[in-house]
Amino acid sequence: MSNCPNPECGNSIPPGESFCPNCGWNVSSTPPQTQAPAADAHSCPKCGRPNPPDARFCETCGEEISAVPTKIGALRFTDNSEIEIGLGTQIFGRVELAKFVPSQAEASWISRRHFFITGDGADFYIQDDGSTNKTTLNGQEITGKGRKALHDGDQIEVAGILTIHFGTK
Repeated sequence: MSNCPNPECGNSIPPGESFCPNCGWNVSSTPPQTQAPAADAHSCPKCGRPNPPDARFCETCGEEISAVPTKIGALRFTDNSEIEIGLGTQIFGRVELAKFVPSQAEASWISRRHFFITGDGADFYIQDDGSTNKTTLNGQEITGKGRKALHDGDQIEVAGILTIHFGTK
């Protein structure tokens, strides 16, 4: 057995282990240097070791340093309400949108699966794979035309009866 190279730990490490079971330190790494980290490095919140500025995980202990920033999208309606959109794909149809149209008769124009929006953390896309009464994006019909990028201020019209504005937070 060897001891953890982390000076704040020193725990015994069983043979064959790559990380200290006590502090998570990478046992194959060297102990921290006493010199100051480079100005462009950022420190791990767990072990304190400096890491490159673009590192998502600590090179020493594997702790997450920073998450990839995630944009939040929003569909904004004329009554000032909104539906937030995060990562992944959200389907919008009659059930999700009926409360934003004046009557149930008009809501019937919206397909059960009218369109969907996909967020990947940085960008958002809208796609209508074949709704009966069409979807337009900034006045251009998108039904059956693949996915289209969404941008702040874009206007989505659903079945000719509902106008929605897209934006990010």
